[in-house]
This record gives sequence, C-alpha cells and structure tokens, in this order.
Amino acid sequence: MLLSFAIKNYTSILDLDVDFRFSEGKAPNGYKDSDHLIFLESGKQRAVPCLSFFGANASGKSNILKALSVFQRIAATNITKCYRPNKLNEKYDYTQFTLKFVANNKVYEYSIEYDAKEIRCEYLIKNEKELYRISTNKQEFSVAKEENLTNIFHEACFDTYERQKFFRNTLLSRMKLISPNLDDDILRVFDYIDNLQIFPTNSFPHSYSIGLLAGEFGNLEPAFLEISSLLRKLDINILRMSLEFTPNNTNWLNSVDTYRKNIDGKETKFHISEESSGTQLLLGILGVILYVLKKGQILVIDELDRSLHPLLLKVIVRMFKSKAYNQHNAQLIFSAHDTSVLEDELLRISEVAFVQNTLTEGSTASRLCDFEEVSNYDNFRKMYMNYQFGAVPFSYI
Repeated sequence: MLLSFAIKNYTSILDLDVDFRFSEGKAPNGYKDSDHLIFLESGKQRAVPCLSFFGANASGKSNILKALSVFQRIAATNITKCYRPNKLNEKYDYTQFTLKFVANNKVYEYSIEYDAKEIRCEYLIKNEKELYRISTNKQEFSVAKEENLTNIFHEACFDTYERQKFFRNTLLSRMKLISPNLDDDILRVFDYIDNLQIFPTNSFPHSYSIGLLAGEFGNLEPAFLEISSLLRKLDINILRMSLEFTPNNTNWLNSVDTYRKNIDGKETKFHISEESSGTQLLLGILGVILYVLKKGQILVIDELDRSLHPLLLKVIVRMFKSKAYNQHNAQLIFSAHDTSVLEDELLRISEVAFVQNTLTEGSTASRLCDFEEVSNYDNFRKMYMNYQFGAVPFSYI
C-alpha cells in the first residue's frame, strides 16, 4: 500500500511529494457498510484505492509516473542512463526518489539519491528505525549480518564509469542477487518495488496480460476464462472467445479468437488482431487488472483513457473502489484527459490531483483535498472546466 512518493530534480519536476494517504480527516459515517472502498487500511495507515492525475499537456503528469518506473529500475539494477535532471531550473545537482509504503503491516521508506556518475546515498527505514544508510564515504547498517552487507557493498555495488570505479549498483539489488536469504526486510522491500506494475503507456499485449494472470492459476485456460468472461460483459457484441496454446511447461500462447454474429445470425470468427484497438486494449488490460487486484499490488498507467470509452474508464476505476473486487489493498494510479470520470461522485477529494508546471517550481501536484471548501459532493469536472483548480492549457480564448 503506497503512502507517498517524493521526487527531486527529475525532468520537469524540481521537488514534489505525491501523497497517497486518505487525507479527509474522520472517516464518513457508515463507511464499513458501504459496498465501495472509502480508503484502504493497514494498521494505523490509511491510503486511497485510486489516485488520478489531470492537467494540461506538458504539465508533468507523465513525468510523475515515469519517475516511478525509473525508480523501480534503479532499485532493481543501477543508475545507468537514469539521470535526467530539470534542464530549465538547475537548483539541484542530483536526483532523489523516496518511496514510503506499507508491507506486512510495517511502514518502510526506501530512498536513492544519485547524479550522473554515482549513487550519493541509499537508505532503508522500517517503522522509523534506520536499517541501513550508505554512501561512498560512510556506511551504517542496523540489519542482521552486518558484516555480509559491508562485504556485498564493497564487492558488488561499485562499477566502472568513465574508467573509474563509482557506487552505481544499488545495495538492494546486489543483496537480492548475491545473498537472497540475507534479510527478510530487505527482500520484502525489493519484491514490493519490483512487483509494481508500471505502464508508461496504456499498451498491454494480451499475451503478457493472460500470461501474468495465468501465473496465479498455473495454467492459461482458467486465466483466459476469467478475462474473456469479464470482457464479454463489457462488449455485448462478442458471443464467445477461444484460446489456442501449446500445453507444455510454458503454456505457450498461439492465438486468441473472438466470435460474433453475422447478418444471418451465424457465428463469425475473428482473430484478435482484427478487433478494434479498444477491444484489444481491454483484453490486455483486464488480465493485468485482475492480477493486481488478486495480489494486492499497485497498477500505474499513463493516459488510461486512451482508446477507452468514458464508461469503460469508470468501470475500471470502480473495480479498484469495489470491496467485492479489491479485497487486498490494490491501488490504481493513472493520468487522464477524459474529465467525465470526475463526475458522478466516483472519485473522492483525496483521489484527484491537478498538475501544473512553472519555471520556478517545476511540476506541482495539488489534490482536491488541498483546496478549501471542496467537498466529495461537488461536481469536480464542472469546477475544473470552470478553471477553479488551474491545470488547464489556457484560461480563455
């Protein structure tokens, strides 16, 4: 369960702390009896099931989500080709990402500070207690088997860059690779970050989607059945779907076909490639969504509304806000331009953020709960289109 993600000096972003916590004070009356999730809860922590980003083109919405992807890559490997500072405002000479989240009812904070050459600082905190903090000049370890950590750091975290040795490989990744049984907390943090499902674009190959969900069943067929059943509910013209695969150790997927009625009322077969881009997208995205909901993971999608009907966008959001579907604290983080999702009291004031970009502050994100006198009963779309929250490409024509 994500609580916050802080970004410093990445592309258009100078200093931004994205808050995923439920920030509306006291829980509303009757929330336990509601069919919808008001918030996710783990111990004393409460977070939102969804966080949506709206704003003008080039405001920095995509950069926030890309920052999560870059952070994930660095945590799992190293900083190679990951330094992309703000070129318009050189306030900082380094980039820093800090993720705070709940796993196994414990609050973790993991941070990486780096520049083009090396990692300046990497640290891990659990329940406000520092487990380790390392740099090229100083190493402090509080976790078990301190000696092994020190050895791994000096032997595996340094790499050649411009013919010199620099601290470029994260300790988190080296420990997972070299000593996977070293420390439960470290492995839990690595796995949590590694399992973030991040899609910089809303392109979901159906083979990946079906295969991902199949990992839960150990077979492609039940995964495909669950995906196709849900897809038919969303697209009434599809009578049925079929799957062809090679039943071996990998369950290799060969073909997906759909069947529709022709003018004579007979079944007509279509290969999935002949279907609309929207239907192909749905087939791909539904498997990922079902997997994330089953595993209680995080799904991050840039421009979720691309090629999707506004009603289908609302269906996806409702799945993450439904107690029936979302039973394991899964979260959906997305950017969109389709403002229809801001109507119908679908999203709460903690679940909508507006992104703006200026030279002095870079990209900033303000949630609706940061604005005074905005309630969950307001029409967010109407207020946004009336320029009450900024984050629009122009104020008048």
